[in-house]
Amino acid sequence: MTGGCPPPAPSSLTSRSRDRSAWVSGIAARDEFWPHYAEVMGRVAAERGFPPPTRESFAREIGPGGALYVGAPETVAATIVATLDTLGATRFDLKYGMGDLPHDSLMRAIELYGAQVVPLVREMVGRQGGTRAAAR
Repeated sequence: MTGGCPPPAPSSLTSRSRDRSAWVSGIAARDEFWPHYAEVMGRVAAERGFPPPTRESFAREIGPGGALYVGAPETVAATIVATLDTLGATRFDLKYGMGDLPHDSLMRAIELYGAQVVPLVREMVGRQGGTRAAAR
């Protein structure tokens, strides 16, 4: 999946710019992560006897209900909140890397997680009236 659907038409120029930026950063994150995921999971698949990942299976794993948290900070935050709600969890931990993901990319992921994702999760949980420990 190298593209995806364009963002919904927002009502203001500010939100349109923000939505477009999130959409573009989500595509970049997916495209950067895919080859590393494919290499590692392809090797694991060969060792354990299941089919290697495809772009389609990867798209499912990063989509709603998938096991991977890859995309724009807004997307990752929304997925974390959905997971917290689904599991009734009060804490959340995330593995930041995959295979030979370059160190600069790993550090950028950690930076985005702390600077953008965590505050967004706190805001989203707060809007829901939640008092989860993960949002503190």
